[in-house]
Amino acid sequence: MTWQNATIGDVLEVIKNGINCVQSKEVVGNKITRIETIAQQKIDFERVGYSILSESDKDRSRIAAGDILFSHINSPIHVGKTAIYQGGEDLFHGINLLLLRTKKFISPYFFNYFLRYLFYSGYWARSCKQAVNQASVNQQDIKCVPFSYPNIELQEVIIDKLDAAFNEIDNAINALNAGMSNIESLYQQFLNDIFNACPNEWESVVLGDICSFDKKQGLHKGLPYIGMESIESSTGKYLGTLLAEEVKSSTFKFNSSHVLYGRLRPYLNKVLIPDFDGHCSTEIFPILVSKKIEKKFLFFWLIRQDTVNKINATCTGARMPRANMNEVLKFNISLPSIAIQKKLIVDMENFTQEVVKIKAAYLGKVKALNELKVAILNQEFAIENGSHI
Repeated sequence: MTWQNATIGDVLEVIKNGINCVQSKEVVGNKITRIETIAQQKIDFERVGYSILSESDKDRSRIAAGDILFSHINSPIHVGKTAIYQGGEDLFHGINLLLLRTKKFISPYFFNYFLRYLFYSGYWARSCKQAVNQASVNQQDIKCVPFSYPNIELQEVIIDKLDAAFNEIDNAINALNAGMSNIESLYQQFLNDIFNACPNEWESVVLGDICSFDKKQGLHKGLPYIGMESIESSTGKYLGTLLAEEVKSSTFKFNSSHVLYGRLRPYLNKVLIPDFDGHCSTEIFPILVSKKIEKKFLFFWLIRQDTVNKINATCTGARMPRANMNEVLKFNISLPSIAIQKKLIVDMENFTQEVVKIKAAYLGKVKALNELKVAILNQEFAIENGSHI
């Protein structure tokens, strides 16, 4: 069957930005969408903002069943994510997400699958406009995208077929996620068992007595730049070196006594143990470690969930929460002798390596399942010379 050729703009009744209002995370007022509301490509009513809206604001921003929310401002890998509102709780359209509403001859569910095809195939990641910290697509970018469609009856047939396939794939991914959650719980229990093994026999010290935070940091053109986005969380492995593009007055010289700690979200609680000496650029807090504690022992203590929870409790700042390092320095830590620390480090490294292998296998399986989604969507939406393939 030949499909009708058009553009996205031709089949949209509405494409608009959300209401710009003061939002709070306190549960007071009306639920307003945020970028994170559709992070999992479905409406998450637990990840919304709240605002007290006037009746006119409600009328302008109320989301109707079948409306699609589109992430047009985000990091490049997240631009183009969508979620369809299916009714239920009242929800209002906030800024930083576009609202798309199709014309009557296009099923919003069929159209949302097409948008997911664009997202999974990397269309928006390739075509979005990129700035330093985010990327975006504007309404005109979206309207110009070619879109072909069959009659409404065939749209419904395709929707049913895709629903069945995607439900099966999502069930498989959920099972993998449940398995990984169990692995992570076992890993955290293992770390807790290590650090709680002999607290009465180990020396209890204040973290600030054995560590200090060096604030001499900054960016400098031409020097290797250490960024938390390059760090694998569970091992502290440094995954790459970039060159700083900005010039600032201060640089930092790493040596064998330093550990890097991410105190600012989204990199809060990431830890890096540099495996080199020399001048580098960084905007991360370096921890200067004394001879009483092995760096890797500190590393594992910092990434265990009990410590992470305590550090999170010190965070301040609504828009960009950061750990209060003065409070963190007051934490107590129990230390065995250096000889015992080294032995325990070997045990923790060996266990971590096994967990990393399992995580790599898990990520490979999830990637394969998501690639299957792309293949299925490509089969439905690939267009050549105006004809459906």
